[in-house]
Amino acid sequence: AIMDCAVLMWKCMLFYWAEKMVKFSVRKEVEAAWGECHGSAVSSLLGLLCDAVVDLDQGLAMKEHFHKLAGFLMHSGGKRLQGAPFPDFLAPGEDRQRFQDLIGESRAGGAELSPHMMSVRMRDAMGN
Repeated sequence: AIMDCAVLMWKCMLFYWAEKMVKFSVRKEVEAAWGECHGSAVSSLLGLLCDAVVDLDQGLAMKEHFHKLAGFLMHSGGKRLQGAPFPDFLAPGEDRQRFQDLIGESRAGGAELSPHMMSVRMRDAMGN
């Protein structure tokens, strides 16, 4: 009887931990799916409102080649925007400074910069 009780307790503990692991795994999958869906929804909404939407890495380089932005900037001759520093494409002066101030404020606060809409003048492939 003691052995049966010990086996039963062992099974209960095993099922308890298995349930915890399954719940944790499902929660992580749901959080990841929600993050992808939320990010996609924000990008889609910004895409409707803005001429171009870009995604930048921590170093402010473009994460991929954005065809719409490349078209606006007349970068059609095989020049890829992926990995290019985004601030290099901003017109010098007030717009570039506003962008750098926004990024600086975010980094100083230690928070991750959320999707943000900003109207800026940019330099085309000819430097204008």
